[in-house]
Amino acid sequence: MVKRILIMGIVLLSFIAACSPAVTPTSEVLEPASVPTAVPPQPGSDLNEVPVDHIMAVTWLWVGQTEVTPAYHSLVPDPENYTLVFEEDRIYKVKADCNLASGGYTVSGTSMTFSPGPMTLAECGPESLSSTYLLMLGQTGSFGMKEGDLYLVSEDGNRLMQFRNAGPVEVIEVVQNDPATLLGEPDRVDDFSNANNWTLFDTACFTSTITGGQYVMTAHGETGACWEFSWPEIDDFYLQTTIEMPASCNADDRFGVIVGAPDNDQGYLYGIDCGGRYTLSLWDGIETTMLIPPTSSSYIQTDPGAINRLGVALTSGNFYLYMNGEYLNQTQDYTFMGEGKIGFFVRASIEDQVFTVRFDDIKLWSLEDTFYPPEAELPDYPTVDIPDDEVSGANLSANMNVNVRSGPGTQFRVIGIATQGDSGDAIGTSPDGRWWAVPMKEPNSYTQTGWVSKTYTTLDPPDADLPVIVPPLIPDSLTVIPPSPGDPSAIVLE
Repeated sequence: MVKRILIMGIVLLSFIAACSPAVTPTSEVLEPASVPTAVPPQPGSDLNEVPVDHIMAVTWLWVGQTEVTPAYHSLVPDPENYTLVFEEDRIYKVKADCNLASGGYTVSGTSMTFSPGPMTLAECGPESLSSTYLLMLGQTGSFGMKEGDLYLVSEDGNRLMQFRNAGPVEVIEVVQNDPATLLGEPDRVDDFSNANNWTLFDTACFTSTITGGQYVMTAHGETGACWEFSWPEIDDFYLQTTIEMPASCNADDRFGVIVGAPDNDQGYLYGIDCGGRYTLSLWDGIETTMLIPPTSSSYIQTDPGAINRLGVALTSGNFYLYMNGEYLNQTQDYTFMGEGKIGFFVRASIEDQVFTVRFDDIKLWSLEDTFYPPEAELPDYPTVDIPDDEVSGANLSANMNVNVRSGPGTQFRVIGIATQGDSGDAIGTSPDGRWWAVPMKEPNSYTQTGWVSKTYTTLDPPDADLPVIVPPLIPDSLTVIPPSPGDPSAIVLE
C-alpha cells in the first residue's frame, strides 16, 4: 500500500584538489544585484581574494562558464534553476534544475573543494544542465571575486564558473512540531523548473502556466472549484506547498490543493481564502460535503503577495491540516480510500471574479506508518511505553507519535502508540532493516514484541549491533465476494 515516491541516493562526483590562480586581496562587501548577461573575465585576468564568510548566506545563481583554452564562453539559461548556497557550518546546498543536493566544502586561502552528499535523482529533461552543473562543481579547485561576481575555478585553472549574487538566503523560522522539520528531507519535490508533471490548461474556468519557478493559476470567474492534477497517485503522505496570495481578490475566493482523488472528477479540497479562513471539503462528483467549514486562523497571512505554507497529512482516512508549520485541525472521512491523485484548485466566489494565485514548490513525504502530529488528538489506541531494561545497550526514542504494531509492516495490527519523546530498549531489527523490535511492557494478547518504523525513531548508538528477529507470519487475508447490484455492502477500512 505504501510506496516510496523518490529514491534518495548519493551521487559520487569526481573531486580533484587544485592550485589557486593569482589573487589580489580586497575588502569588497557584496550587495545583491540583478542578473544581467554574464560577462566573462579576460583570459589570464586576476580574481580578487575574499574571506569565505563574504560568500556565505547568499544565494548564488550560475550565470555562465568560460574556458581559457580553447577560448569559449556560454551563458546559462534560467540561472534561477541553478543555485548555490554556502552555509556557516561548511555545508553547501545546491539546486540543480529539478534536483536538490547538499554536501560539505573545505576552504584554505583561495583553495576550495566540494565533497558529495545526498541528492534527489529526478530526470529533469533533455535540455537540463543538472548533471553538468554538479560535475563542474565537483571539479572546483579555487574561488575568487570580480566585479561582485563569484568565480569557481577548476583544478587546472582552465574553466571558470560564474555566479551572480541574488541576495541573502531567506531565513525560515523553525516551528516546533512542523512536519516538514520532523520528517526530514522530502521524498519528492516539484520546484516548477519545468512543466514535465503538468498538462496546463486554458479553459473558461481557469488558466494555468508554469513560469519563473512557480505554478500560476488564474480563476476566470466561474463559480465552483476548478482543478488540475499532477502525479503520482499516492496514499499515506504529507504534502506541503507554498502559496503567494493574490494581488486582489474577494474575501471568499478560495484556492489550495486537491488530494486523495480517485479520478479526475472527485477528491478532497483543502484550501484557504482571502478572508483568512481554511476549509476542507469533499466533492464526490455530485455534491460538496463540508468536512471542516470555513474557519478563521491567525496563522494565515492575507496581505497581497503574502506567503503561506500549506500542509496536509492524509493517512487511512485521517486528515491533519497545517498552515505555516502550525497544526490547525483534524478530521476523518472514508469515502475515498487508497491511492489518489494530487493537484491544485481555485474557486471564484462570484461570477466574473478574476484572481491569480501562485504556488511555489510542492513537496511530498511518503509515510511508512500512520503519522499522528504531536498536537493532534490520538486515535483510540492505548499508549505504549517502550520498556527500558538495559538489555540491549541500544536506546530507542520516538521522534513523533508512532504506531507500535504486532509485526514489521503496515499490514500488521496496531497494538498501541509510542508518544513523541518516549524512549527505551530496542531488542532487534527486522530482516528488511526497516523496523525495530521493542519489548512490550505487559503481556499482550497479540504479541510480546512490538515493532516500530525506523523512519520515526532514533537509535543511540546508531551503529548498535542488534540481532535480526524473525517476524511473525503475515496475517491471513480473505477474498471478499463482491455484492450483487442492490445488495448491502461493507468496506474494509484497515
